[in-house]
Amino acid sequence: MSAAVKSAPRRIVASDPTPRPVLRVVAPPRRRGGQAVFVVTCAVLLVGALAAVLWLNTTMAADAFEKHQLEENVADLAEQRAMILERLNDHEAPASLADDARELGMMPGTEITYVRLSDGTTIGQPVAAGQSDDPVEGDGVNTDEMEVLP
Repeated sequence: MSAAVKSAPRRIVASDPTPRPVLRVVAPPRRRGGQAVFVVTCAVLLVGALAAVLWLNTTMAADAFEKHQLEENVADLAEQRAMILERLNDHEAPASLADDARELGMMPGTEITYVRLSDGTTIGQPVAAGQSDDPVEGDGVNTDEMEVLP
């Protein structure tokens, strides 16, 4: 075996030793209730949303009920209007007007008199109803005194 010299590992020595920082144990950060605040906020938002939906649903149901009532009122009023118009049409019929006139003591005229609109003159002799002795002949128009207007 040979006598070889074993070299020892070298140590590196720093010329300027730097001071090591002093380490110490740090306390964990305090919890500020972040999770609890989040849960409470979510619960408040959920309850508020449910209350808003309940209020909206109740309001819509009340409005739907009121709308139904108003539609029924409109239907009733339309029916009353139709009945009133029917009665009015019955009273405006010529036969009904003649019956109403007789009940009031009115009599049909026997002489027909015309008013010329151009100058306001009357054609024919006005006679009070019931005072004429002549029965109405033909259509009751006195053609002798009538003029043909252009």
